Amino acid sequence: MTPGDRIREACESTGLSQSEVARRIGVKIQQLQQIVRGEVIRSKHLPAIANALGVDVAWLVSGNGPAPAWAVSHTATSVAEPPPEHVLVGFMSDLRDQMAAMQKKMDALMSLLPPQAQPPALKTTARVRQQYHFLTPVPK
Repeated sequence: MTPGDRIREACESTGLSQSEVARRIGVKIQQLQQIVRGEVIRSKHLPAIANALGVDVAWLVSGNGPAPAWAVSHTATSVAEPPPEHVLVGFMSDLRDQMAAMQKKMDALMSLLPPQAQPPALKTTARVRQQYHFLTPVPK
């Protein structure tokens, strides 16, 4: 069973439509449908989807962890297990890449401002990068 299958099953069991779930998590229905169809394998929205459906995120992602009482699959364990490591690494990698892209946009916008117009908190970007070097993208 895929996360999309579990999303479908949870929607049917809770009586929520996919459009209602999409509205609750603040995405377009097309984005949710891509996740359900398996076109998007790793999504930052999976925890929010799990929350909207009232299911454990580990169960939604991998089928492990506490399954809802209505779940058809009885193979899930009763103890919450974390998602597989590759899923977590994928989420972290995606977040790191998004942060790097946002930093580039911020740097480009800041370069358009004269130095005296830049807010003091934003001038510390280099220092923050040094402190949190682990957030910088890994060369590919």
